[in-house]
Amino acid sequence: MRTLGDDARDVIKNLGCRLKSLRVDARMLNHYPDTVEILGARSPQTLGRLTAFIRFIAPQVKFLKVFKVEGTVPIELRLELLKALQHCSLQKVVVIGVSWALADTWTDLEDNHTSHWSLDIERPIPWKSDLPSIQQVLGQDDVVEGQQELQALSLEAVERPVALSLVEVLALGQATSVTELKFSGFVGAPMLYYPSPIAQVELSHLRNFHSLRHLTTAVWLATNYENQDLSSQISEFWKATTEKPMRIPQYLHRALKKYYTPAVLADKVAELIGPHLSAQACAHPQGVMVKALFLIQQSQDSEIFELQVLIGNKGKAMSFAGMRDENNPEKLQEKMLGREWF
Repeated sequence: MRTLGDDARDVIKNLGCRLKSLRVDARMLNHYPDTVEILGARSPQTLGRLTAFIRFIAPQVKFLKVFKVEGTVPIELRLELLKALQHCSLQKVVVIGVSWALADTWTDLEDNHTSHWSLDIERPIPWKSDLPSIQQVLGQDDVVEGQQELQALSLEAVERPVALSLVEVLALGQATSVTELKFSGFVGAPMLYYPSPIAQVELSHLRNFHSLRHLTTAVWLATNYENQDLSSQISEFWKATTEKPMRIPQYLHRALKKYYTPAVLADKVAELIGPHLSAQACAHPQGVMVKALFLIQQSQDSEIFELQVLIGNKGKAMSFAGMRDENNPEKLQEKMLGREWF
């Protein structure tokens, strides 16, 4: 006699053979839970749903192409979700949350108060560790390179002093199939002008994605200059038109021109991302379209701006477009036309 459990298993099996796109989400919390234990204490139902998906549903999903994780999902669970889908030839992976999807790149910062970061300081932002020491801790010298080696490795075969990062898990399972990646979340995101050693290591794994055509990532941009917060001026500067000229002191205008014009920022984005992309991907006639997302926080509101940078051979910027805010008509139209069922 068939039971309700039998029917449920049949439904899951049937969906597993048909699903092409799938979103796993959780409630977006202002405080990002760093561990599974914190999520379990705050929202045991959410932890139960995610665990059940990993154990019972993910193994049945065979032909998934688009996978999206959205909300307050601890990094450990993000990794387990991707491990559970390693058998799928994913083409698009989206991870959206409060914190940057790959890692907290500010943990190595001596002063992690964003309000203290300024672009007019005499020396770069001080990091506790240098890049060689971070590479040694993470076993960077042993990172797998090359398509053949990646295909031959399984996740269980990798022996590292620390756990694999999210982008490494993706590289081990879907390096040849992924064409689009989106890593949102601004807390802990790479700093544009002074990226931390941790940020550079995390981004370096992108070199394994030879079919990558689109990369969207949050980037942190310092908005302080000479002990003054320029957030409102930067927002106005990016939105300024000939019909609505800006009214700010000349010395601030010089700072905006030096650090915040789209052309300057496009070069900095290419400098941050370009060296870590696959040379094969960059050499493609279409290059790699990188969308850098910037958060401008003001007293009453926050805005997200998008800068598109086309990166080609040798990781150099070929062209750029932006800045575009969330209410930009062209951006809204693109989102509506490209929106899938979720």
